[in-house]
Amino acid sequence: MALRKSFVSVVLSGFLFCLLVTPALADSTSGTLWYTTNQPTGAGGNNVFTATYSFSGGVFTVTPTPGTGIAKTPGADGIIFAPNGNLLIGGQGNVGTQAVANGGSGKDIEITKTGTAVTSLTPGNPNIGAYHLAIGPSTTGTGAGFGSAPVGTQMLYSAANLTPPPGGCSNSCISATTLGAGGGLTGGVAQGQYNVVDAVGSTSSHDVRGLTYDPLNNTWYYGTAGDGAGNVNGDFGTVVFNDLTHTATLTKLLSGVFAHGLTYDPFSNTILTVSGNGIQQYNPATNTIVAGILASGTTGYDQVWTDAKGHILVTDEEQGRIGFVDFDTAAAGGGVNHLINGAGASGPLFTALNSFANIDDIVGSTATTTTVPEPASLALVGTGLMLSARAWRRKKSGGKQNASLN
Repeated sequence: MALRKSFVSVVLSGFLFCLLVTPALADSTSGTLWYTTNQPTGAGGNNVFTATYSFSGGVFTVTPTPGTGIAKTPGADGIIFAPNGNLLIGGQGNVGTQAVANGGSGKDIEITKTGTAVTSLTPGNPNIGAYHLAIGPSTTGTGAGFGSAPVGTQMLYSAANLTPPPGGCSNSCISATTLGAGGGLTGGVAQGQYNVVDAVGSTSSHDVRGLTYDPLNNTWYYGTAGDGAGNVNGDFGTVVFNDLTHTATLTKLLSGVFAHGLTYDPFSNTILTVSGNGIQQYNPATNTIVAGILASGTTGYDQVWTDAKGHILVTDEEQGRIGFVDFDTAAAGGGVNHLINGAGASGPLFTALNSFANIDDIVGSTATTTTVPEPASLALVGTGLMLSARAWRRKKSGGKQNASLN
């Protein structure tokens, strides 16, 4: 009986050791991405491409390199998913060098994920154009002359990208479109340009470049950082859209933020922002930037996409490459469960320089994500079990020797 109790105590000790050794988790993830180029690229002169990506064993790959061209739309900048699963493309402006180089149209464009054209419409002033795109619900509904859409109708907002563009973007950098009942542009109604104004007591740049909607807080955010390499930053804050009066009211929260491209991350409940050589993570609960990653060299981040599972893709238009950050196991901090630069995070890991020439914006779809203990952690657990077994054998051997002496 004593021997059996000793066996149980040794096994329990080994089990407790294994519990105390928390395995470090490494994950593998893969999926499909789509990206735009700011001018026709490759033999086919396409400006919308697709590729597959994977992250496994600490290695990030995208194939093929460059991606496969699927469409040549009349201009291409922003790219997001429509509620119906199709792709929405911002068609740039129809004047200036980008119009000449890329056939810019100032339109919102809908295509399928394989590149088949669906429809398009001009949301506002085509001279100002449609660049970065974002979708969210209307809080006011639209007027009788603009479709009489009810509160909650999904709106597609387009941010301009030129300083200063023809038409004076300083107060009209945002245009909008109601989406149709089918979740795309079909049946949608152009709302025109919105008058950008400051909230009482706030003074912000009106050169809005990026937008994103936070459904957790029912709040829109904006950024005014330009594109390009280096320390490119701007104002960051909230924006309230009134789709009856066609106004966008800005409340600046922070300045000096790397905020050209923005996206809400439901995994960490934060806003991810990028521009120049910086990736930042904003916590709405504390109104602070809680994490940031600075790249060296002439990096020029343009847009960021999240898979809502702790992984992000970023585009570097200056170096023609795609970056990947894994932060699903990163340490907590700043009131946020996962920080992009926390302990355990990886990245950004980049594709080769200029492997994706003229890349602009990006969106993706995750196929699989698998989390497994790292080999070193498994070795520690195995060591604990082995030591427990050895201790048991010694106790058993010692018990037999004592019995023979009696």
